[in-house]
Amino acid sequence: MKPENTSRILSMAASILSRHSFPGPKTKLKIIGIMSRIFPGYVKSRMGVYSFLLDPGDYFQREMALDCYENEVREIYRSVLRTNDTYVDVGAQLGFLAAVAAGQIGPGSRMILFEPDPRALSRLRKTLAEADKALAPETFLVEKACSDARGALTMELAEILGQSRVVPPKPEPGGKTMIEIPTTRGDDELEDLGVKGIRLLKMDVEGHELKALAGLSRFLEGKKIDCLLIEHNEVLLNRSGHTGRHLHAMVARHGYVGMHVERRIPIRKDTFSEEVLLENLFYAKDRELLLSVFHELEDQPKTGEDFSNQEIEDLARQAVSSDHPQVRANLIITMAREKDLAGAITAGLSLLEEHPGLADFRGHVAWWLSVTGDIEKAKDQYRKYIDEKPDDKEALRLLEKLEKADHGSD
Repeated sequence: MKPENTSRILSMAASILSRHSFPGPKTKLKIIGIMSRIFPGYVKSRMGVYSFLLDPGDYFQREMALDCYENEVREIYRSVLRTNDTYVDVGAQLGFLAAVAAGQIGPGSRMILFEPDPRALSRLRKTLAEADKALAPETFLVEKACSDARGALTMELAEILGQSRVVPPKPEPGGKTMIEIPTTRGDDELEDLGVKGIRLLKMDVEGHELKALAGLSRFLEGKKIDCLLIEHNEVLLNRSGHTGRHLHAMVARHGYVGMHVERRIPIRKDTFSEEVLLENLFYAKDRELLLSVFHELEDQPKTGEDFSNQEIEDLARQAVSSDHPQVRANLIITMAREKDLAGAITAGLSLLEEHPGLADFRGHVAWWLSVTGDIEKAKDQYRKYIDEKPDDKEALRLLEKLEKADHGSD
């Protein structure tokens, strides 16, 4: 069967399924996934004045084709964006969410889209070029990565469009496709375009958020951005030695208040969890604006402890440093999680010699040593840890267990 015919079949099936509430979203996605293997091709889809060619073999593009992509995010767009607002998309990918935004802000408004992946760019350019300019916002496409400086970085191209990420200058070998991409400061580009204020800035940059936020510091300092919507990927942040708390600090230090979108709870000290590795964070420049988007907050009792101003500043300093002791400790913990325990122990002991005050990190190193059977070193590290944390009953129990095991071997 000719490709245009298979694409027509897929497009018709997606159109019919997206218009009906039955079957449920998961079943619809399965149906189109199976059909895409039988009839290889693209799904032609429209969002407002924009048309898209979507690959149903890609799960996220399949969601777009069935109009069930990022429903909670789209609800926020409907709550926040108004006619003639300015919208900025850092990591625009194919432009699907930008099309959602365009439907809210309308012609006469402005959109600025940042996208460095050449594969996404070729399709995004086509989508923008084919839109009716009289019905679309004035749109500027910046074909660079938003970072903390103008220059170039290495990008690892992922198989799934939208999951490519910036990696260190000398990434580990592994057969990945690497390309060099240009970078820019977001505030430089926005100022060059004469942007005075932004209603909503959405960011999805696969672990490069801290650098991208640093490149928007002037707009954040002046609160020229009303709202931010940031995808938080804890695993990718960890690979740079950082965490969601660092990301939060980069925004909160400027007076913004935040919300975990999917969990519908305010961001506080205890709300970042190792169990939640991927989520969206929403920030507003003041609590009144946050309440206008998340009405349920008004009746929600306050729970948990807020970050102090000093904690936010400490985290923000760590966020812009690759040599901060805690950042180095986080990198070593990530190394251990990714199964290089021997390397983590060597690097961890070396770091503790330089910075003996990293008590929580010392607890990690003590545990790794016990797991690998280095009992004497494990006991030594647990004793030092307990000197700093005498109330940690679990550490006391583990040390007692190690000492009994050592005596038993005698």
